[in-house]
Amino acid sequence: KPRRAVDAETPPGARAAPAVRAAARTGSSVGSARGARLVHRLVLRAGTLTAGGSVALDYNTTVGDASSDSNFHVSISPSFGVFVANGLEVGLDLRFDISTVDTRVNTYTIRGLLRMYLGSWLVAPYIGVAFGPQLFDVRVTLLGGVTDTLQSRFELAPEFGVAVPLRRWVALTFALSPQILFPLSDQLEGVVVALNVSLLGVRAFF
Repeated sequence: KPRRAVDAETPPGARAAPAVRAAARTGSSVGSARGARLVHRLVLRAGTLTAGGSVALDYNTTVGDASSDSNFHVSISPSFGVFVANGLEVGLDLRFDISTVDTRVNTYTIRGLLRMYLGSWLVAPYIGVAFGPQLFDVRVTLLGGVTDTLQSRFELAPEFGVAVPLRRWVALTFALSPQILFPLSDQLEGVVVALNVSLLGVRAFF
């Protein structure tokens, strides 16, 4: 048959199938080929692994303890995760920070993470919650020497963030996380309220 006649008899769904398969391979929604090349959509499918890290600025203040004051400090947080369902990630976050306002305090936090991504367009917004123990080593230098005290709190922190895709497998992340720290050690009094602002993070999806 003439080629034009063959095209006329081809069902529209059969002609669209290659575009659907191409969109599935690139992680983009079905659309024009030009749009698929310009927009990178993150891989948020079940089974996807993630790894990354961030640098954040923390502001702490204590509620219920008049002797404590407020302070700022910087924290570094590597993290790892896996998508257990499309758009739903569970993971582990390790945070380390040093504060030297009055005394030197090294803080170590191990947190479980639960994040839900609300889609992936030009950006990928997400909401989540982090929870886990926080251990901090308070080092006080006196005339008689150095005194170390190990104390602990439990952290509960909702998270609101956005991932900006650079490629379908890597993104920059920015997040805002209010935190509530409940005392676990007997020597601690009052609940600490903190605000964590993630200045810059990088996250890989593979």
